[in-house]
Amino acid sequence: MLDLVIGAMTEPFDAGERELYVEASIGVATYPQDGHDADTLIRNADAAMYLAKSHGRNGYQFYRPELNRLRPSASESGYAETGQANPAGT
Repeated sequence: MLDLVIGAMTEPFDAGERELYVEASIGVATYPQDGHDADTLIRNADAAMYLAKSHGRNGYQFYRPELNRLRPSASESGYAETGQANPAGT
């Protein structure tokens, strides 16, 4: 399923006279293995997303507990201020 999403994202989008290319990095956290509440699942998916980004765009990674040692702080990801993972567009 994730491969289909990533594959669809690699196709250009027509926007008038321009073609737009979108890249995606997906982090996956599953209930209940990776968290028992929405905040924990979002933080863990965010950690997995940063790992996906570190391997290049257009990929995905599943959460693993050791990722908590590797992920940026909440203020770096934008999560603390907005409750959303990096709204600035990374």
